[in-house]
Amino acid sequence: MQNIFIDILPPWVETGLQPAFYDKESGTVLQQVSRMWAKMIELGNGFNTFTENTADYVNQFTDDINETVDDYIEKFNDLHDYVHDYFDNLDVQEEINNKLDDMLEQGTLQEIITAYIQSNVAWTFDTVADMKLATNLIDGSYARTLGFHSVGDGGGALYKITDTGTADEMAIIAIDDLYANFIPDNEINVKQLGAYGDDTHDDSNAIIKALTYNQPLYLPKGRYKLTQAISIANKIVHGAGQFNTFIKAYNDISGNVITLTSDHVKLQDLTLESPDYDYSAVGTTNDNTGIYINDYHHITMENVRVVGFNYGVYARRAWCLSCYDVMMLCCNYGLYGIDEFNNTLFERCIIDNNTVGFHFQGGYGNVFNACDFEKNTDGVWTESHGDLTFNGCYFENNYSSALHIKWGIRPITAITINSSTFWANAQCDGLIKYHAPIVLRDCTFRNNELLEAGSMPIFIKENSTQCLPHIIGGDIGASFGVLNDIWVDKLGAKALTASDWITAGENITIGNFALYEDN
Repeated sequence: MQNIFIDILPPWVETGLQPAFYDKESGTVLQQVSRMWAKMIELGNGFNTFTENTADYVNQFTDDINETVDDYIEKFNDLHDYVHDYFDNLDVQEEINNKLDDMLEQGTLQEIITAYIQSNVAWTFDTVADMKLATNLIDGSYARTLGFHSVGDGGGALYKITDTGTADEMAIIAIDDLYANFIPDNEINVKQLGAYGDDTHDDSNAIIKALTYNQPLYLPKGRYKLTQAISIANKIVHGAGQFNTFIKAYNDISGNVITLTSDHVKLQDLTLESPDYDYSAVGTTNDNTGIYINDYHHITMENVRVVGFNYGVYARRAWCLSCYDVMMLCCNYGLYGIDEFNNTLFERCIIDNNTVGFHFQGGYGNVFNACDFEKNTDGVWTESHGDLTFNGCYFENNYSSALHIKWGIRPITAITINSSTFWANAQCDGLIKYHAPIVLRDCTFRNNELLEAGSMPIFIKENSTQCLPHIIGGDIGASFGVLNDIWVDKLGAKALTASDWITAGENITIGNFALYEDN
């Protein structure tokens, strides 16, 4: 309170000094008190005036504030009503048309539309040649072709246009000072990189370029001329079927035509062939290897034909190779598996007209299901191999032997043949040659003609082992030759007694089941 009224109180109130009107020398005490009282009344009146003025000021300030707030509220309400009235009465289309008319007159509308189209719309051309003649492409625009060499040839693709690049005329196409860059889809069609598939143009570069992408590679129907070796890694390569898609490896290639350079490669629905084969002949004069695998695993081939190579497939230390509906034809070796060729599966494969259909040297756990071996010199030649199983296989017209099982540097174990047929293997010098135990369950032998009919053994033991082929069930009759050195269980007696078909030789051991008549 003292600070509020400091400017209106006399100094003596604060200092405690005697006031100027206090004069001991003049007047009586009563007079001095009277003067003091009058002064106090004067001060009280001043204070009352001050408080009244202050109240008036506060009231005036409050009135001004209220007036200002009321004014703002009124203006806000006016603005609110204006906005609602504006949009209630606004003709949007008219406003847009007016703006577009203004932009059209100024030329800005044309510029915006042109820039948008060039940057976001793909210009379409019939072929790559037509695209190269374009004058409406700019950096950042897109182009689409309906074919590479001709409309509908399978080579249609999408391209991004840039002003920098190095043209290869396959994935990067030069267009004056611009470059059309191929944009791959989920799968690469080799014709999008310029392949013809007409057995005339060399498609090597297009195939090699296509294999650089991560996507699966598709080769549509056609004959693709290949003059350079190719490598395949981490990829699916498939065609339109083994009788529709042909890769023809010409003699410009020396060595391995296709080399697989990683695990998990899949080849599907195509034929790989050399120019040096004759379907009526056995083997080939070609020195190349069709498919080479060295120390890679989980390779899959499905619906693939390999025709006319020295080695159709050469596989070294290739574990878990799976072949489904594969054909090995007219090769010196249809498949050559060596050095830990383990755990492979062959299903419904056809191995025909090869010098040796399949040659195994070292390995374990290989299985053949429903495979066909015909017109080979040797159907299967296996050396130092274990756990080899044939289920439901068919051997016909193999000229030297259907099976040649050789001891080699390591012992052979567990050769099992189940429900398989040996039919009309002509002029063999031994239908099955063996160095090790072999078990045949429910197999059929019919019309096999051996050299020196009637004196050559059907089973030839090529070493001094005392292990005999163990034949369980089945039918081993109607073949010209001598049946000896075997151990039989439940085998048709007629097979052992009909002299016009087969001669029962020596060392025939009857097992736990008695012989029964063959009806």
